[in-house]
Amino acid sequence: MLYWLLVFPVFVYLCLSFALGTFVAFKFLLHIRYSTKHTLEHGFTSGEITPEFMKRERFSFKVPSPQGESLAGVYWKGNARKTIIFSHGVSWTWHGMVKYMEPYLQQGWNVVAYDHRAHGESGGRLVTFGNFEKHDLVAVVKWALSTFPDTELWGVHGESMGAAVMLQSAPLLPEIDFFVSDSSFSDIANLVSAQAKALKVPRFLIPFALLSADAWSLLLAKFRLSRISPLAAIANDPRPMLFIHGKDDALVPFSMAEALQKTNKGTSVKALHIQEKAVHAQSILVDRLAYEKVLQGFLAQVEKNQT
Repeated sequence: MLYWLLVFPVFVYLCLSFALGTFVAFKFLLHIRYSTKHTLEHGFTSGEITPEFMKRERFSFKVPSPQGESLAGVYWKGNARKTIIFSHGVSWTWHGMVKYMEPYLQQGWNVVAYDHRAHGESGGRLVTFGNFEKHDLVAVVKWALSTFPDTELWGVHGESMGAAVMLQSAPLLPEIDFFVSDSSFSDIANLVSAQAKALKVPRFLIPFALLSADAWSLLLAKFRLSRISPLAAIANDPRPMLFIHGKDDALVPFSMAEALQKTNKGTSVKALHIQEKAVHAQSILVDRLAYEKVLQGFLAQVEKNQT
């Protein structure tokens, strides 16, 4: 009897942790893949995309990922020697980044946007939250370098998972001059802990649950989910970075943007904007004027430091 009194709680703990880890792994790896048609229609309905915007002349491109998936994208040619690359959020397509493009287009930037692997028109089956996507972004940047050889100022603007991908790719992208991160998580372990807390899941289940999630991600996608960490990737990066986050973000706490900004000790220009009353990845929709003012001030400082 004593044996079972000792073993049973451990057995229950392991079962609950394994179940939670399985849920976490599949939640991250197997996201809904919305079609380009769906994201475009949503953009029109929400007002993020206008018919006039879609009439702008744009060009399509495809780039192979290091693993062989086809990455599909679009670009707009500008008249300035500046190029910005957009990295969208999970489940969506490049249409989700249109709301951020106008300040760049108005100033004549070349604008590049693409669909992550397992999203939109790109190939691939699983989402890895940066493990493979960071190398995909490198492939897109290399394509852009050859397509816009006269560019003197390079930047990447990411949202949510796309921002996390961008930050993880930073050590691999010495060509990029600055980064704009909107609603990125700091690392998967802290994100899982934060979401578990919000769902009233006991925190003592998290350590073994992450081990379980790692086992599934290793089995299905050949990487360890718990090692996904934008925080570690940018710790001593010297380049300018702007962090933006909604204060009412229930999916990714705004404290993660604060942690990213605080950890990034090496940067020459570092800015943080926490938008009141904004939920996840909605800061620009809550107050476009404030968002664009912060962005333009950051870009002006970046250009000033380049001269």
